[in-house]
Amino acid sequence: MAENILEALDDALAGGEPIDEIVGAFFQLARDADREVLDQMIDSLDERIGKYPLERVGSLALLAGALVERGADPRRFPRSVFDHALAQLESIEGPADPRELSEAFHQAERAIAAALGRSPELRRTLPQKPALAAKLKRYQERYGFLGKIVQVLDDEPLLVLHPKSRRGFRFRMSGIGDNFELHLRLLEQLAGEGPDRIPGIVPRGGSVTSDWQLANWSALRPGGELDTTDHGRTWIWNEGVPADIASFEGERVVLLGPSSIQRGWNAHAVFPWMNGALDDQRTLPSAEVDALLERMVRAGSA
Repeated sequence: MAENILEALDDALAGGEPIDEIVGAFFQLARDADREVLDQMIDSLDERIGKYPLERVGSLALLAGALVERGADPRRFPRSVFDHALAQLESIEGPADPRELSEAFHQAERAIAAALGRSPELRRTLPQKPALAAKLKRYQERYGFLGKIVQVLDDEPLLVLHPKSRRGFRFRMSGIGDNFELHLRLLEQLAGEGPDRIPGIVPRGGSVTSDWQLANWSALRPGGELDTTDHGRTWIWNEGVPADIASFEGERVVLLGPSSIQRGWNAHAVFPWMNGALDDQRTLPSAEVDALLERMVRAGSA
């Protein structure tokens, strides 16, 4: 049956005919397929996707993502989809380019997110990943599904400091899709009362409220205050990604301070199928925190 569908697909592609019904029939086969068959099905797509323009095979790219969602090995996701996405990004002339990318691009980015979000190994080893990240020239691509998923950090050290209380913590961060999720996980780990807690609103249920401001290390001022004026440079925005967070002495640093406003958002992750984690919490001695803060203040005023 699959062979007949693939033959019909090849004929339609070669003849310039619509393929949506054929793609739908192919997906119907996947509904009851086991892992081995799903892997065979996804393997059959790579060459076909690579042979035609993305506008012609966007639905095939989306089909590949759907097969991963059904249980196909995400590491077998067609590399040709990444090549097509990269070519689309390379067509953008710069941050002010007003052109909209095609619907086929958005089909590809949804499929890519399905695969990368399910495989830390694929995120680590994907050859096209550095080039994709380098071509995120505009806000809408940098913080769209594709931009967020290719910038995901895994096994990344994270230093979190609360200057006012002289408390500090080290974590290891993996699979966190954006700073909304990071902010939530920090609240879950640290907000509350007690020696290893920072005053803050503990998340409850499906919504989040926070009176914290997350900031880069360059926001630190003498006395432990955080800069409240240079928002674009020093604040860590929820809409951004952990890869945006600035490093100090080789590790990314989040400073926690009070916010002048309460922020609220839904607790769902941008990629709920990705197993994000903030692990290996270690509390730092006050003397180490003091030394770090002192070096940051000196570096910031240099």
